[in-house]
Amino acid sequence: MATLPHAPQLPAEALREVFLYPDPNRPADQRNPFSDAQRLAFLGQKMAETVYLCIVGDRMRGKDAAQIQAYFNRTFLRFAERTARTYQWGRHIRYPQNVNGNCPQEDHRLFFTYVGAISAQYHGDAFSRLQEWMIALLQFYGAD
Repeated sequence: MATLPHAPQLPAEALREVFLYPDPNRPADQRNPFSDAQRLAFLGQKMAETVYLCIVGDRMRGKDAAQIQAYFNRTFLRFAERTARTYQWGRHIRYPQNVNGNCPQEDHRLFFTYVGAISAQYHGDAFSRLQEWMIALLQFYGAD
């Protein structure tokens, strides 16, 4: 049986930002690269899309753009959701009463925020770390 790969390690200040429900009224701390969860989620989504698409494109050599795009559109958000649920990240968060913490959109937010924090932590090495992790996850999920 395959073992769940370890997610790239993050420092405590990054984990606090990932696993605290974002407060839109809290100002960002300019000295802390992890202090804005919305920024991390936005950048993380773009980074995750790029890495995932590189992996998919490599695995789908010989397929045309429409086939690759259809596969990406069908599988990417499910991959993000599945990853957040597999690591059980949502159970670490105390949600406001008006927020459903058990929905795909929240799983996506958690995954993208985590990926954004990886990008902020590892800078130029973030792409390769994300690629290794995501390939290992796809193997773990049996999507090899």
